[in-house]
Formats: sequence, structure tokens, C-alpha cells
Amino acid sequence: MQYNLYSRLKRFSYESSLTLKLGLPVIIAHLLQILMQFVDTIMAGHVSSHDLAGLAIATALYHPVFLLMLGILITLGPIIAQLFGAEKQQEIVTKSDTGPLAQSSICIHKHFDFSES
Repeated sequence: MQYNLYSRLKRFSYESSLTLKLGLPVIIAHLLQILMQFVDTIMAGHVSSHDLAGLAIATALYHPVFLLMLGILITLGPIIAQLFGAEKQQEIVTKSDTGPLAQSSICIHKHFDFSES
């Protein structure tokens, strides 16, 4: 019993280190994005309180929609990989039609202007 627990813990440690090595670039990218937004907030706060309020409103409107669209795009990878592994080439074409639609909506959202004309 003790040996089985030790071997499972050792395997978990090994798999965790491999996963961390694989995910390290993604973790670094996310931390840098957070840091960039933090610096933008600091800079807007130094300009004026109105600019800081505008940045807060723009961020509150932009990020939920962007993350929703990003989540849709991220889910396409495993779906397409599973269909590729099952050798269902025709279904890959029909499932991947969602990608361009989501990307189009991201582009429309990014170019939508919330400012006064």
C-alpha cells in the first residue's frame, strides 16, 4: 500500500512538472498582459480622474465580451484534435466554421467605437 502511494505521488510530481513546462509560456504571457493593463491604469490615473474612469468603463465593457469570444476559439482546438484522431475529416470542416464566425465577432467588437463622435 505504501509503495503504491509513493509511486502515484512520484508520477503525479513528474506529470505536474511536464504540464508546468508546457504551460509556462502561457503563464508568462498572461502575467505580462496583466502587468500591461496595470501600467495603463497607473498612467491613466496620473493624467486625470476622468481618463481613469474612462479606462475603467472601457475595460469593464471590453474584457467580458473578449474573454467569451476567446473561450469559444480555445474550445475549437480539442474538438478538432478529437475529430482528427477519429479520422472524421468532413466533420472537421463543419466544426471549424465556428472559428471564423467567432473571429469575425471579435474583430467587430474590437473595432466598435464606444467614444463620442
